[in-house]
Amino acid sequence: LAPEPTAPPPTTMTSSLRILTASTLDSNPSLLLIAADGSKTLVNCGEGCQRSFLESGASSGAPSTSTNTHAYTYTYTSTSVRVSSVHRICLTHIGHDALGGLPGMILTTADVAESAARDFQRRMTKEANGTLGGGGNDSRKRKDLSLADGNNRSYNGNDNDYSREEQDRERDREREELADLEIIGPQGTKDFLHSLRHFMRRDRFKIHAREGTFDSSTCHRADSTNNDSNSDVDRGNIPPRKKKKKTKHKKGGNSRHRDVHEDVGFHVKTLPINYQLTTSATTTSSTSSSTTENHNDDTIQTIPTNTSTNTTTTNITKQAQSYLFTTPPIPGKFLIEKARQKRVPPGPLYAQLKAGKTVTFADPTNGEERTVRSEEVVEKASPGVAVAVVYCPVLEVLGKLREAEMFCALERKGTRDDDEATEKGESSTNASTTANTTKATTAMNSVELDVIVHLTPKSIYHHPSYQSWCRRFGNRVDHITLHVPETLEARTSSSPSDGGRGAVSPFCSAMRGGIRRSFVSDEIFPRLRLQDGMTDEKVTTPAGERNDTDHLDGSNAETIATIEGCPMMEYHLIPRAKRGLNESTNRSPYATNEMEVLETEVIRTGAVTLAKELISTDHIESNNDTKTDTGETDAKLGELIFSGTGSAIPCKHRNVTGMYLRMNNGNAILLDAGEGTVGQLIHSWKSSLPSQCTSQTAIEEYRSRLRGIKAVWISHPHADHHLGLLRLLSERNAICSQNDPIVLMAPPNMFAFLSEYASIAPEIHRGYIAVDCRDMMHGKIHPMGRKLYEDLGVTNCMSVPVAHCPYSFAVVIDGTSFGRVAYSGDCRPSNRFADVGFGTDLLIHEATFEDGMEEEAVMKRHSTVGEAMDIARRMKAKALMLTHFSQRYPKIPPLKRSIRNGECSTSEDDEFPIAFAFDFMRVRPNTVSTAAKLTPALRLLYPGEGDDDVMDAELLKEGKDSVKELMNVPGVFAAKGIL
Repeated sequence: LAPEPTAPPPTTMTSSLRILTASTLDSNPSLLLIAADGSKTLVNCGEGCQRSFLESGASSGAPSTSTNTHAYTYTYTSTSVRVSSVHRICLTHIGHDALGGLPGMILTTADVAESAARDFQRRMTKEANGTLGGGGNDSRKRKDLSLADGNNRSYNGNDNDYSREEQDRERDREREELADLEIIGPQGTKDFLHSLRHFMRRDRFKIHAREGTFDSSTCHRADSTNNDSNSDVDRGNIPPRKKKKKTKHKKGGNSRHRDVHEDVGFHVKTLPINYQLTTSATTTSSTSSSTTENHNDDTIQTIPTNTSTNTTTTNITKQAQSYLFTTPPIPGKFLIEKARQKRVPPGPLYAQLKAGKTVTFADPTNGEERTVRSEEVVEKASPGVAVAVVYCPVLEVLGKLREAEMFCALERKGTRDDDEATEKGESSTNASTTANTTKATTAMNSVELDVIVHLTPKSIYHHPSYQSWCRRFGNRVDHITLHVPETLEARTSSSPSDGGRGAVSPFCSAMRGGIRRSFVSDEIFPRLRLQDGMTDEKVTTPAGERNDTDHLDGSNAETIATIEGCPMMEYHLIPRAKRGLNESTNRSPYATNEMEVLETEVIRTGAVTLAKELISTDHIESNNDTKTDTGETDAKLGELIFSGTGSAIPCKHRNVTGMYLRMNNGNAILLDAGEGTVGQLIHSWKSSLPSQCTSQTAIEEYRSRLRGIKAVWISHPHADHHLGLLRLLSERNAICSQNDPIVLMAPPNMFAFLSEYASIAPEIHRGYIAVDCRDMMHGKIHPMGRKLYEDLGVTNCMSVPVAHCPYSFAVVIDGTSFGRVAYSGDCRPSNRFADVGFGTDLLIHEATFEDGMEEEAVMKRHSTVGEAMDIARRMKAKALMLTHFSQRYPKIPPLKRSIRNGECSTSEDDEFPIAFAFDFMRVRPNTVSTAAKLTPALRLLYPGEGDDDVMDAELLKEGKDSVKELMNVPGVFAAKGIL
């Protein structure tokens, strides 16, 4: 009897669109396109984009305390998404809200790829050494492995597997095929990527950069050379590589090793549109006097006394880039029953029929020759699916969108599908623009446009002309909005019409953690608000605009049906039977009774009761200092807010490093400004406002706080300590005059990066005064000392070289609201820092690793908790705050070295109070000791010490022996190349 025919192995043909983040205080619009082959395209990568991948359980609509999510993974309703699976990133424009998180994304993707390559090499080494066993099946597995990629590699036939020559060849092949990344954007994209060479480098990781007009359906990897004007491999970070032969890969393998434009994922076509943006700049002329300072553009900066204000306008040419993503035709379903009726033998013939081929075979029952055509057993293929992403910041762009052939073809198809008489007239109107329809346009006419994602300001989207254009695509097309804020006011007062779904922070774990800690002490941990919008704001379109008939085509402006995008929302594209919005994802990530649930959880831990006992003897007194115009005392204005307390690797619980040190006069200095710093600070500032304040009050507070940031200190050039500068400078410039720049104290390569970035993003131009950290070292006169004193009351600000990476510095500041403040930055313990900061009132020191991990600390050039405490003792510090924790400790790092009964306290027997910093934590000069006392209560919130969210212990274990030897070399950190 013939064997029972079986269908080909089932393949999962699923494709979807997912909203990662929307426009909120701490995030910007970004979305993810997931192709049927599993490859992923990310549209826009603003600050915090990686954290949105890491977040888990956010779509459940209820609080989640689970922390067992793997690194680089974001858990959705159906599947998980890894940062490393993103093979293409598309940018709609040049700006912090589109690319503020791109450098970090590149670093993470490159490091994951490098880790995978190392794992492969270790596996091959074990195979070569026979450590996985010998003989029998193991030998066969090794042979299969050698043939898995289809190469004709020799196998020596014994259980010792590959020869040394074959091992070397395998390593070379893996080295050449390290995963790469394609980045598509408007003009300026390549310049931005090139500017990253000043602070990041990944030699083995290739970036295929493309800008302006681009169509992937006509482009192949071979085009990725410097000879192609539109396609380039970034040579700023990656050295030139030798050309290599293409390698065929086994079906189902790593899609990142396939051709970038292989016919399995989304094809992309761009539509770049130039437009003019008018900006106003306020300048102040003066008759006065103080002339000292170097500005970043090498002009003299003056401090005026008698001033007059002038406002000038400047036209800037910018480029907005929209996209059309299309899938290949959807294969028809293989009809197994018909194949059985035709007596087709199971196996390879099934695959050939599915591929559209005609097969000839011997009938298994009588041996007669039979021929079966593909269309006899396979349903007809469906047209491909299209998704449009439209970026329209101004109405000038809309006019060019309406004229673009890429969209005109889809409009005509929408008209035919709907067969609406009212729209037929537009076909003749556009006839002149479609006379020379290309083959690409013909193919575009065959695809089904499912959805348009609109990245536009609310005022543009609700404009009658825009609404009229949207209706041209027909009723079958869905419209998803991810509104782009036009101003700081629009961002801070946003409140969606559906009750707050889209305006809440997508970083649920961090927000819930901050709220839980606030129940322990709302003095140290102010209560965060889940809703971004204030009480008196509602989303409505002005009646004058909605009813306006003065628009491009004169038709009646009636608002189309719209899906308001929110984080975690999913829209199914394939299979077609599921096409449309996944309703289970169209909800807020927070429960309606979120606060009550979190409070109950905290009370059950006993943390609230213990906290009251620990601080029952504390009486926080308010000083009777002179009152300000607002009625607050000077003492109340001094504070230290932590916007981020984690190390470089992204984590859902802690943001990367940043601190806001406010002085008694209300002005402030930032100590490092990692990605997401401004968003975290706005959440903190909002928590200090009355619960029922108006939007206008909130806006004025935000503007006042941004203006009040007079200086920024950047400790070293690692990306996790300075990428927040792009948003800070951009938004501060928008509300401040050109005569109020920030004093930016940073390593020299930071100014080289910012100078190049300003050439493509002029909104940060003249936003800072450059001070090289080398020019303000201990013993030198600070170049901007006078301005720091006038703005902040700072009497001295000194940098101290430390051992971490090139241009790493600690800082000691005198005259703050806390007295003398010393901040270590990232470093190994430094005797020099201890000497310069001697007698400090508050030491802020990194504590990346726990005690007992000194070898890892040396390898990564960081400090342990115990080493930070030793520096505090040598400094005779009055208080110590620990920060920059490894992301293996998303909560409180364990203390293996006993301080006092295993916990920190501030009793008379202790040398100084020691506090662990958290995101959104706020301490004042008179509450530092209270913050230290709360540690035992906070530990009750996190009973499970440690978290495997992002760390791979095996990777850290590598090189321990060599590190121990390195620690025994005297003066090793003074050697060239170590720093």
